[in-house]
Amino acid sequence: MTLLTDSLGKKISLIIVLSIVSIGFLMFVSFSFFGIIGQIGSIVESAYDYEVSIGTAKYEFEKYAATGNAGHLDLLNQTLDDINRTDGTIGAIYRLMARGMSAEEAVAEFRKSRKADKGQAAVAGLVENLMGTPLLETLVGVVDRAHAMSTQWRELVTAYVEESDGARKKSLAEEIDAVIAKLPALLESFHGAMGAIADHLSSTIKRIFLIIGSVTVVLIIGIALLITRSITKPLKLTVDHVREISRGNFLNTLEIKNRDELGIMVRAMNEMSR
Repeated sequence: MTLLTDSLGKKISLIIVLSIVSIGFLMFVSFSFFGIIGQIGSIVESAYDYEVSIGTAKYEFEKYAATGNAGHLDLLNQTLDDINRTDGTIGAIYRLMARGMSAEEAVAEFRKSRKADKGQAAVAGLVENLMGTPLLETLVGVVDRAHAMSTQWRELVTAYVEESDGARKKSLAEEIDAVIAKLPALLESFHGAMGAIADHLSSTIKRIFLIIGSVTVVLIIGIALLITRSITKPLKLTVDHVREISRGNFLNTLEIKNRDELGIMVRAMNEMSR
């Protein structure tokens, strides 16, 4: 390596540059990991929003059933549409990516037939990071069940609104209540799946960061030691040679090939010894 024989200033500068580059690399890796954590945070936030939406839909149905107010019905329909779209996103994007699509391609395909929102990119990123793991299969199973329930809920509400027979209307209301009664257990499963995923990714991030950080530190130390040795070894030989000269021994010469300031000094001393 010519850098190891260049001037002392270049050697010191190389150590500084390597340190700065390594710090920058570690920061880049950190920001990448923070992006993954941000994806998890976005999905977890969506999970709690989903739970709130379910509570809102339940409340609005009860109000509509009691009063027949169109305002409650409009809000109920809107909330059920949001719920159905939310719990259908993960499974749909997962199946698109399982067909070989990239995260970006899956989102683009998904948005062709559904309303676009910023959460889909986060979902695709999460699916991409978990593809092939049992955790993803568990999550998809939970959200598919949720989607089936919200679809059934939406259909029952539509039938309830259109039904004029009182007995049949009461029966439909009971079916809706039965669906709603299943939702707490489903929400618990969903939060449990997301919690397991968060723990898995957190553990993976820590492990990868530790490996990358350790390798980077070892490389920096190794290169720094190599450069330092290229300075200290010839310096020690030069000091020993000067001591020999001080004792009147002008016969020895030094074989140092450095092109730095030490090499220049050694060549001058060799010429002097002749």
